[in-house]
Amino acid sequence: MAGTEQVPIPETPRRRRTWFFLLRLVVYTAVLIFMGRILLGLDWSALRSTPLSPMWLLAMLATGLMHRLLLASTWAALVRAVGGQIPNLPHFNLYSAKSWFGRYIPGKVGMVLGRMHLAPELGVTRPVLGVTALAEVILHLAVAMFIGIAILGASERLEGLLPFWRWMTLGTSVVILALLSPPVMTRTVAFAHRLRSHGDDPVPAFRTTGMLTALTLAVCASLVAGLHCGSAFAAVSGEFPTQTWAFLWGSLSLAGGLGIIAFVTPSGLGVREAVLISLLSHVGSVEVAVFVAVMLRAGEVIVDVVYLGLSWFAASDVAKNVGSTDT
Repeated sequence: MAGTEQVPIPETPRRRRTWFFLLRLVVYTAVLIFMGRILLGLDWSALRSTPLSPMWLLAMLATGLMHRLLLASTWAALVRAVGGQIPNLPHFNLYSAKSWFGRYIPGKVGMVLGRMHLAPELGVTRPVLGVTALAEVILHLAVAMFIGIAILGASERLEGLLPFWRWMTLGTSVVILALLSPPVMTRTVAFAHRLRSHGDDPVPAFRTTGMLTALTLAVCASLVAGLHCGSAFAAVSGEFPTQTWAFLWGSLSLAGGLGIIAFVTPSGLGVREAVLISLLSHVGSVEVAVFVAVMLRAGEVIVDVVYLGLSWFAASDVAKNVGSTDT
C-alpha cells in the first residue's frame, strides 16, 4: 500500500540466543539435580495418603483471585501515575488477565510485549503501557524481595544458615527499601527502559501519589499471596498455620522474587519450587513442602484461567449494559 512502510523487527543476535540457551541449560540442570535428590528421598506413601481439605482449597481459589485483582489494580495505578486514562476498569481487568499469560514465555518480556501488542484494545498509548508494565515488574520484584528477606532475616529458623545472616539481610532490606522510594523507582524504570529499547526515548515521570498508591497495592497483593500460601498449607494440614504463617509469607515472597530474576524460565518454573521446598521444609516435612509447592503452581494456572473467565464475563456484561443504555 502506497505511503506505508513496514518497520522490520530486528532479530535476536545468534550470540545472544546461544548465551540464553546455555544459561537456561545451566539453570534447569541445577534445578533438576536438586529436585531429583528431593524426589528420591520422598516418602511416596505419605504423599499418596495426604488428605486435602475442600474448604481450604476454596480459600486458595478465593485468595488467588483476590491476588490477581490486586495485581491488575497495581498496574492501573501505575498507568494513572504517568497520566494515562482508564475509562473502563472491567475492560482493563480483562486486558490485564489476557496479557498475564505472557509471563509463561521464557525471557520475562512476553507480558510486557503482550500488553503493548494489545494496546489498541485499551485506548492507551503503547509507550505508556510498555513503561508501566516494566515498572510493575520492578515494583513487584522489589516488594517481594524486601518482604522475603526482611521476614526470613528476622526468623530464628534460618539464623545459623550463614555467618552474619541478620546483618546481611538487614543491609539488603535497606537497599531495596530505598529502591521503593518514588524518585529512585522512577530513575530505575527509566534506566531499565533505555536498556530494553537501546535508545534515549523519553520516559514519562511517575507522580509520587500514584507511585505510593501502586506500592500500597503491591504490598497488599503480597500479603494476600501469603494468605494464599497459608491456605495451601492448611489444605494439607487441616488448619491454618497461624504460628508459622509469617515464615510462609516470607518464603513465598523470596521464592517468587527469585523466580522473577530467573528470566530464562517461564514464570520462574522450577526455580521458585526449588527455593520454596528448601524453605518450607523448615516448618514441615519435605513431603508437605513438595505437596504445597506443587499445589501453589497448579493453583496458579487454575486461578489465571478462572480470573480470565470472570474478567471476560464482567467486561461483556458492562458492554451489554452500555449498549442497552445507548439504545
